[in-house]
Amino acid sequence: MLAVAQPTAASGKAASATPRTGASLSYTYFTVSISGPASLGEWDDATYTAVPSYGTAPYTYTWFRNGVSVGTGSTYSVHYVRSSFTLQVNATDALGRTASATLRVYVVQECLHC
Repeated sequence: MLAVAQPTAASGKAASATPRTGASLSYTYFTVSISGPASLGEWDDATYTAVPSYGTAPYTYTWFRNGVSVGTGSTYSVHYVRSSFTLQVNATDALGRTASATLRVYVVQECLHC
């Protein structure tokens, strides 16, 4: 499963414009997505990657797990997971534009006494 951030203007509001008659405007928005598994087995390891689109390099990233800051950089790894969690990445490009993406990761519990 891949999560994709909703595009916003630098002000944090959705960007819009009304073209003049006969004019055509095309906008691209800075976005970021999270690439990685949306479900894991209990005790699994996984790596998640922030994937920026339509921004200007270089990028900075901050990762959050269940709302707690857990790292920076373009990747975040989890080890020996035991319970489901929410993963979020906030990205900023060289022009100061921001984007974020969230992914709910489900952990399938193993049956120990089946």
